Amino acid sequence: MCRGAAGPNSALSICVVLPVRNEAANLADTLAALARQRTFSGTAFDRSHFEVLVLANNRHDQSARVAADFSRAQPDLALHVEEVTLPIADAHIGHVRKLLMDAACERLSRAGAMNGIVASTDGDSVVGVSWLAALQREFKLGVAAVGGRIMLNPKGPIEPHTLRRQRCDTAYKLARAKLEYLVDPDPADPWPRHQCATWKTRRW
Repeated sequence: MCRGAAGPNSALSICVVLPVRNEAANLADTLAALARQRTFSGTAFDRSHFEVLVLANNRHDQSARVAADFSRAQPDLALHVEEVTLPIADAHIGHVRKLLMDAACERLSRAGAMNGIVASTDGDSVVGVSWLAALQREFKLGVAAVGGRIMLNPKGPIEPHTLRRQRCDTAYKLARAKLEYLVDPDPADPWPRHQCATWKTRRW
């Protein structure tokens, strides 16, 4: 991954990895959200501090071209695009994300960012405008990993009852996670925490 890419910027501290497969319809929005990142004070997030690695695998659309076109339109955004055809057994999201994360770690190491951040999103997702700033803040507090919450896009053709069900489900899982913490606290995973952290065997 990134064999033909330019070397990392010496100021690099975040590598965003983006596994892509047949995401041409959504990818421009995903990349635009990364390009418009802001700090909490509202200023533009310094683009010398992050880069985006896109790996399009086994695609049947123009995903790689969409990413390449976006890169040409945003020359000051370090966006590296590679296209591969993997064996069927390896053409799944877990393996592709691993390839990207390995490449991100290697590039952060080359930049001397031993405490660098590997951030991951998907080709059909639009991150919040302060996503990178929020990640930086949490890691500076000493956490080992950060998990986010995915919400359906209310601007899309989604039925209102579907959105209500998702919000109710999210509220239920957060309440369950908090109750679990109160009943059986885990010092290694204190509240507040990602709701998915409750999907593990507990000591009842």
